[in-house]
Amino acid sequence: MNGEHSDGQLSDTYLDNIIKQLEISDGSQSTSCVRSVFVRNDAGTFLRKLDERIKYYDNEIEKLCNFQYQSFVKSFHELLQVRKDTTSMKNELVKNNQMMQVAGQSLAKKTEALIKEYHRQSNIQQTIDALSQAFPVFETYRKLQECMEEKKLYPALKLLEQLETKHLVLVKEHRWSELIQHNIAKFRNQIRNESHNELKNFLENVATHADKIGKSAFAQAATRLDIDRRYYTSEEDRKKDQQQPVDGTIDSALINMNITELIDFSPIYKSLHINLFLNCKEEFSKHYQREKTKQAPVIMDVPPRMHESFDAFKKYLQRVTGFFIVEDHVMNTTEGLIDQRFYYELCERATQQLLAVLRRAVDFCLQPSTSSGVI
Repeated sequence: MNGEHSDGQLSDTYLDNIIKQLEISDGSQSTSCVRSVFVRNDAGTFLRKLDERIKYYDNEIEKLCNFQYQSFVKSFHELLQVRKDTTSMKNELVKNNQMMQVAGQSLAKKTEALIKEYHRQSNIQQTIDALSQAFPVFETYRKLQECMEEKKLYPALKLLEQLETKHLVLVKEHRWSELIQHNIAKFRNQIRNESHNELKNFLENVATHADKIGKSAFAQAATRLDIDRRYYTSEEDRKKDQQQPVDGTIDSALINMNITELIDFSPIYKSLHINLFLNCKEEFSKHYQREKTKQAPVIMDVPPRMHESFDAFKKYLQRVTGFFIVEDHVMNTTEGLIDQRFYYELCERATQQLLAVLRRAVDFCLQPSTSSGVI
């Protein structure tokens, strides 16, 4: 009797342990636990204990639920309130979102307009900057055109220099600057051609006044050498002197006359300076020497019937002398326009021609039929 009671206690303890293992296990041992129960033939007892255990937990759950019921109800009501507040908040958020969308669209439009305005202002500023750089170019170019129309060559050169070195470099990316640059080359050629025209006018002036310059030189030389005036003045001049007071004679005007009073040398100086500015000095020097080489034979050309009149012969010598006096003045007042070699070659050719003229004049004078008319 006592042995059976002891075996029953062991079986209960064993089954309690099996149930505890099932409670704490993750299910991996449930098969082995159930098998061991059936092996021991304790299935009925095991089911009874398992049912008791379930009831125990049901009671515990019921106690716990009864204990937490008020808190649960309170939490449920709070949850309902939260739901209500959440709904209100959702509506508010939807409303605010709509307002934000409207405000965002307005802001986007204003931002876009602001960006466009910024670009417009930037373009305006760039245009102002470009015009600020272009205006001096246009103004200088306008002045240059005026100087060219008025033939103010030296001021035009200064304006050309300003355009090339100061203004055009700032606007070289503009296409119209190429046109101005092209016109500058034309202006340079035009200025150079104008300087050649100035030279041509100067040479014509020399040809016109060469005899008067030579006449003044003859008068001054005769005064220093105490030569009779009839050897360098014409009969017409001597007759005029007789009609004037002593202090107002033609001789006195000739003796006191300076070469710069008869010839305006400013064109040759200006032309030289212009070509120096254009870096064309050597070319201009060669051009001047060519023109003088052409002019010399014209100056020294013997007039028709010159040998029949002593006055005509004196006038011829005075013209040739005046021509070389001008050349000597040009050589000494300009740097490198002509050199002594060119001047001496010109003098050499003139000397040879003058010797030939003198020989013919002497031969003409030695003829009995003409000597009385010449002397």
